[in-house]
Amino acid sequence: MNGVDVYARIRSVIDKGIVLPACVYVGTHIEKPGVVSQKGGACKILLGADPRHLEFAPDGLLELLGQANILHDWRPDIQTCIWEKFIFISSFGLVTASHNKTIGDVLEDGELRGEVLEIVKEAISIARGLGVEIPKDTTDAVFRKGRSFSYETKTSFQRDFENHEKADERNLFAGALLKYANELGIRVPTTAETLRRLEAIKPSSKKASTATPFSPAP
Repeated sequence: MNGVDVYARIRSVIDKGIVLPACVYVGTHIEKPGVVSQKGGACKILLGADPRHLEFAPDGLLELLGQANILHDWRPDIQTCIWEKFIFISSFGLVTASHNKTIGDVLEDGELRGEVLEIVKEAISIARGLGVEIPKDTTDAVFRKGRSFSYETKTSFQRDFENHEKADERNLFAGALLKYANELGIRVPTTAETLRRLEAIKPSSKKASTATPFSPAP
């Protein structure tokens, strides 16, 4: 799940145990039920401390990941890592899906590129409002990453959105941003308009939408 509130979602139903906030960099897609095909990516897990259990020592887990040859990195700034990934995938994902355009199309079109920029700015404002440190070059990094993909690349959210029988991550992306914006009193007009556009194309249903957002992590 590529969200910034996943820890809170998990904690809303799992009160015990250790839950480590993390993000995964890997290129995969589901070919069919039970079959996940890996197509590339850094194939690396970034993970950090459980806010409820800062005393937890991850040595055993990290050793196990190493024995399994799984690239990993324990990050004291894990929330920054999670938000950096989220800001890229949510901005490009929402714009490509709502306009049915590839990443190359979006980068080539000034208006669409502007929409990505506005969503990036809105997400950064929310992250900083939540106390997450966001690097000053994040906006430039988002567009550099976008340009690293081939022109015809579709975002994973876009591919899911195109399938009207498949669940998509609109609630993890736009839904979470709108929830946090409401709590913080921050205006996010571009994100809100993008969600309205998505709803007009593919209305939410029990099958096509993820769980409703929960309160932010402590």
